[in-house]
Formats: sequence, C-alpha cells, structure tokens
Amino acid sequence: MRNAPTLAAIGAAFLLGACSHSNPGAEKVPVEARAPMANPPASAPKPDESTPDQAYVQIESAVQVLALNSALSAKPKLDLMAGATSSDYRDARDSFKKHDILQGMQPKFEAAIAEAKDHRYITWITDYPQIRHFDFNAHAFPVETGLFQFGGSTQFYEDHQPYGQITVSNGADFRALHVTDDTTARTMEALVDKGHGLRLKIYAFAQGTDDSGTPTVQAAITKVQVLDASDQVLFEQKAGGAQ
Repeated sequence: MRNAPTLAAIGAAFLLGACSHSNPGAEKVPVEARAPMANPPASAPKPDESTPDQAYVQIESAVQVLALNSALSAKPKLDLMAGATSSDYRDARDSFKKHDILQGMQPKFEAAIAEAKDHRYITWITDYPQIRHFDFNAHAFPVETGLFQFGGSTQFYEDHQPYGQITVSNGADFRALHVTDDTTARTMEALVDKGHGLRLKIYAFAQGTDDSGTPTVQAAITKVQVLDASDQVLFEQKAGGAQ
C-alpha cells in the first residue's frame, strides 16, 4: 500500500539500511506452508470490519512480523530482529561484537515495536494462491493455498531462514471465492485457464501470538482481494463470504 502507516516505512528502512550487506539473493517474500499451529482463544479481540483500507500496514519483511509479535507478546524478539536485518549480526561469532551490533540497532527495533502496538491491521500479498477453475456446482472458485488450511501459515524468510510467520484463524471462510457477477467470473476464469498469475491481497487483524516455535502472529482475515498481473482488483470477498 502506498499510504500504509509508518511501521511499513520502518520495515523498509531496516531492509535498506541494516540489510545493506545481506545476501542479495536472500528470500524475503512470504511463503505459504502447513504446520500444526495453535488457534487464538475465543476471547481473542475481534477486528472492526469498518476499518478503512488505508489503516492497514503492508507487511513485506520478517522484521515487521517480529515487531508485531513482540508488541503483542511478553517476549521482545530483539535478537531475531537483528538476525533478520543484519548479515553482520548473523555471521558474527564474537559475543561482544553481536552484543554491540544489537545495541546499535535496539532503538530502531524498540520504535518499530511501539509503532506495531498501534497498528494491528495488516495486509500482505500471496503470489501463488492456487485459485482453481470455476466450480459451477458451488458457483465459486476453489482456493487451495496452504494458508487457508487448518494450521496453515505465511512464513517470512531472510537469508533462506524463516524468522517469523502469520497464521490465520478463519482461513476456511476463503477456501471458495463466491463470484456471482458473470463478467467477473469469466474474466477470472480466462486468467486461470491461461495460467496467468492471479494473486491474493489479504487483509487481517492481529489477534495474538504463539511463541512455541517460530515467532507467530495469529490473525483473523477481514477480507481478501483478487489481483491480476497489473494489481487491478478483480474481486473482493469479506469474512463470512460477503462481497
């Protein structure tokens, strides 16, 4: 999002600054996976469905996920944030050198964590949602991305290592995209048939954390948008199946 709040800018600053010596081929894109994950309790805070799109922060890096995880848990992940943003920190073997590097970056990390506390509405894009051919019986496009399966997650990598992930509590609501407009359905079907990459932009609210393994932000999806190759929004579906 071009007008996302400042947490996105902080994340970008880490990537351009602290990561200036990182492996240029390091994977930073989110990757969907399936793994047993705990779900947020029933008492977890619920999203405000009226929250405008411009209030959502675009998640593009592992450090942003770690900042949000740190903001919502009792265990700040400063060492992991340093590892996700600095190859010097990752490669250092001298404990004092690692300590000095972390000390230098700590004010930025603490600022990102403080910012994340006030920005729990997040959005990210998945490039390979595995949208299948239109099902006339269900009048919907099946979506087979691992994120929407039980225990599914979106993992964020740095230097080919997972540093943070997002898991969702209501992915089942989006395993089928119920497209009722004939023109829209035909447009999407033509792109699916040609193998042209439809992408999903996911809007969600961070409900809590799980620190039993890879630091995790647990979220509830508020809506998804189907994007074409030029990022044009073709279709939108909200939680519960509403369009």
